[in-house]
Amino acid sequence: MDFAYFYTPEHGTPTTADFSRNGAIWNSMLMALDYLIMPAFGYPVYDSFFNQDYCFDCQGQLPNPGFLSSMSIITNDLFIDMANGVTKQFYCHGHGSPNCMHAANYYDNGVPHFLQEEIGNQLNNHMAPGGPLSAQNLYRFVFMDGCSTVAWPDWEYAFGIYPLDPANQAGKSPCGPQALVGYFRPVAGWPATSVQLGEAYGATLGMFFNDWMNGCTLAECIDQASQTNWGMAPFPVTGHGYENRIELKGQDDAGNVYDIIYSRTNHNAIHTSPIYVIGHSGLTVTSFDPSQDGLPQYTRPSNIK
Repeated sequence: MDFAYFYTPEHGTPTTADFSRNGAIWNSMLMALDYLIMPAFGYPVYDSFFNQDYCFDCQGQLPNPGFLSSMSIITNDLFIDMANGVTKQFYCHGHGSPNCMHAANYYDNGVPHFLQEEIGNQLNNHMAPGGPLSAQNLYRFVFMDGCSTVAWPDWEYAFGIYPLDPANQAGKSPCGPQALVGYFRPVAGWPATSVQLGEAYGATLGMFFNDWMNGCTLAECIDQASQTNWGMAPFPVTGHGYENRIELKGQDDAGNVYDIIYSRTNHNAIHTSPIYVIGHSGLTVTSFDPSQDGLPQYTRPSNIK
């Protein structure tokens, strides 16, 4: 599995140092990654040739939660690993669109990014106009954690993800059940808002991936990570009660409880979106639960072309 994230603040706060090695958000992303690849939790874990967990006896290897701080890391490290034939899972957090994932201020020269077309070319997965999906390197589980990543079907084409419809195309996948998770509209990017919320979002991802590694379905993982009753930065999913106003209780290191309040009327507006699963919402780390497939809250409208 490959785990990656971009620098997302538009105005320099949090800073690149917070996202870089040993920064607060770097550390929170590393803790989320650890649930996936660190052999310390009693379950089998993924291998990763791109990432490195926080390892106490790895002979000088530095932890690497996948900060995409330059184009060279993307083209010389990430792309090569994604196309190696054994990597079949991918997570990426950043600014998103139906065909691009990128860091803040994308239109400045040299800002790290990658395109849907580039991923498709790396994996040799393509959708011909009006034709069937032609996929040579299919992925099993992908989470494109950015705005509008499933507004069009481009990312699922790039990763070779077959949808459940029409005519049960998912049954034609030679790699078995698959799923791609993404947002339908623009959403709140917590790590771009403050260091505190960036750290809290790392905890949310940690809970999501801990549930995933312990056998929960994608639908169950998403539902749990979208609740507002346990943490400060849940998945910003429409329908969980904070579209217009959010009041989340936090606690500082001294144990003092405080309220964090945002509303759409100020500059910290909360953007929420439906989150959809292309393929099997009943997918688990090792299998799938057909009873959890096709749940309406995680099914994208069928008229998307």
